[in-house]
Amino acid sequence: MEQRRICPYCMQELEAGEEQCPHCGRELAGRNPSGSLPAGTVLAGRYTVGDIQSVDGEGILYRGVENNGPFRVTIKEYMPLTLAAERGRDCILRPKPGSEVLFKTTRMDFADLYRFIQRITPANGLEAVLDVFEENNTVYAVMENPGGRPLQKWLEEHGTVTPQQACAMLEPVFNGVEAMHQVGLVHRGICPANI
Repeated sequence: MEQRRICPYCMQELEAGEEQCPHCGRELAGRNPSGSLPAGTVLAGRYTVGDIQSVDGEGILYRGVENNGPFRVTIKEYMPLTLAAERGRDCILRPKPGSEVLFKTTRMDFADLYRFIQRITPANGLEAVLDVFEENNTVYAVMENPGGRPLQKWLEEHGTVTPQQACAMLEPVFNGVEAMHQVGLVHRGICPANI
């Protein structure tokens, strides 16, 4: 039985097998590059994957929607580029030959990290982790999607800011980092692209 699918763009319900949303006309098929999850993929029976938002050494960040709400979410997929091989049409992620043990170990570390963050959020300045689950031989962390734009894009549009503006804008970030430090976590990727 096909699970409920929601268009990640207009948030209307989709019929099984549709590759284009009949409500908004957006294409689902072929939106994401080969090797990533196709737009329209249902995860954990309740999240529909949308476009890729960004890729880093740890994995892929997708826009998505929670199908039961429905409300927008961000889905982080553990997919280490140095350890992961091709993904099959079945969406199952396979480690590169010889990397199986390290892939499994770092996958568990990824799950543990996001479960830990889930316990300390919502702390001011941190996106709340709503769900962490394993599927397709990998791990997914589902986070709230508060909207807005990354600081990097905002700065490109608005230019420089005064020291007072910078302090006001970054205070929630400092509070979030402080909450992480209090429980022994270190954030190693703070930059304008992810603030």
